[in-house]
Amino acid sequence: MVTILAEERLALTVYRPEAFVKGDFVLTSGA
Repeated sequence: MVTILAEERLALTVYRPEAFVKGDFVLTSGA
């Protein structure tokens, strides 16, 4: 499940790098 979430985060980074910088990075680190 962690792998799936990581892949989704990477996908979001490609499509929406701004979102990754704003919050997804924190969520990924917290997970």
